[in-house]
Amino acid sequence: MYPSDTIVATSTAQGKAGIGVLRLSGPIAAKIGMCLSRRKELKTRVATSSSFYDQKGVKIDNGILIFFKHPSSYTGEDVVEIQGHGGVIVQKLLLSRCAELGARLAEPGEFTKRAFLNGKIDLLQAENVQQLISASTERAARSAMRSLEGEGSTQLRGISERLTSLRAEVEARIDFSDEEVDPIDEEIFLSRLEGVANDLNIIHKNMEQGVILQKGVKVVLFGPPNVGKSTIFNKLLQKESALVTDIAGTTRDALIGQFELGGVRFEIVDTAGVRDSNAVIEKLGIDKTKQELSSANIALYITDNQKHLSNYQRLGVELPDDAKLIKVLNKTDLSGIDSCFSSHNGESVVSMSALYDANLAPLKKAIFATIGEKAADEEGVLMANGRQIQAIKDCLLALKKAQLELERLELLAEELRAASNSLGIVTGEVAADDILGVIFAEFCIGK
Repeated sequence: MYPSDTIVATSTAQGKAGIGVLRLSGPIAAKIGMCLSRRKELKTRVATSSSFYDQKGVKIDNGILIFFKHPSSYTGEDVVEIQGHGGVIVQKLLLSRCAELGARLAEPGEFTKRAFLNGKIDLLQAENVQQLISASTERAARSAMRSLEGEGSTQLRGISERLTSLRAEVEARIDFSDEEVDPIDEEIFLSRLEGVANDLNIIHKNMEQGVILQKGVKVVLFGPPNVGKSTIFNKLLQKESALVTDIAGTTRDALIGQFELGGVRFEIVDTAGVRDSNAVIEKLGIDKTKQELSSANIALYITDNQKHLSNYQRLGVELPDDAKLIKVLNKTDLSGIDSCFSSHNGESVVSMSALYDANLAPLKKAIFATIGEKAADEEGVLMANGRQIQAIKDCLLALKKAQLELERLELLAEELRAASNSLGIVTGEVAADDILGVIFAEFCIGK
């Protein structure tokens, strides 16, 4: 349980608004609500029209008061919500009065942290509160809502229970090695262990697709000068953001824009054309191109010369190991080549004319295919962050090691314990106070 103090915060955004919501949680939340509204009692889950007063009995505001008695509340504690007018000064006066009556100003994410500590939600669900708030597309919001409602937690609990059963079998044979206990059937045990790993691997892939939905995908255009990068950039953004001329080297600095495709957010970067140059400003632009490529999720290599299509390395640029490369032959209207998209042995190639292909359909198809089928179909996608992904990877690694230790029970048990602990890091069953502090510090105040 959390320390027995009462916290208060404004849950709505700062600034002028029609409504401002103030939230109290803790053992004296109801008492503060009664003092603030001058009521002798508060009815549970009833929206009550109330006035709110300062210490001298001067009315601060009129609004609605709702009391949620523990444990049937968001935090699992007594919670009072005060809905008043959204003025900055009004909310400040209400906060000050609550502080006078014994409440402490809440830290970022503290209401959700209390919900986690009081067993109302697990850590995966708690972190998806923030994912839902910060969702940048409708699909990201829907996926975060499913995770918040426990879809991912239910799957991980099932994995955890199966792991616990496997651990129990192994540890029983270690603890009672002197007694007549049947040995482990290695074939059956290995099959069960592989089943756990396979199911967890599916969850891992779904979480990786969730990261794509939440963070978006960085797409960097690169290639020699005057091959149509800025035209493609403008077409994808559906506006004239980049200057387009026939003069090679027109783009000198990186231009950044955003577009949405199939419910996924993309950040697209138009960069300076790469070539040998002695011009100081142009060389700085080329350096900027290489810098942007170093963090690309998808790199679009643009050229108008079919002979150069398979050799982007001649430009002297390097791509991240995990970046996806799409090769684009542009200006096909000059060569008579049909517009198309093909993918073979992991290589994606697009032929098109940015000038005449109004919707850039082949390129969009290639980009969407590159991010994976799961991102294209949000069903099953689980919102996740880097910490959770790493913990799942650690669990999978421990399971892989466990499959090699079937004849050495002590080492097998140790790997299974490591796998369980890694899962516990995701759900919060294994969570140090300093880690919790970092997680909830990213939340907004009042949530």
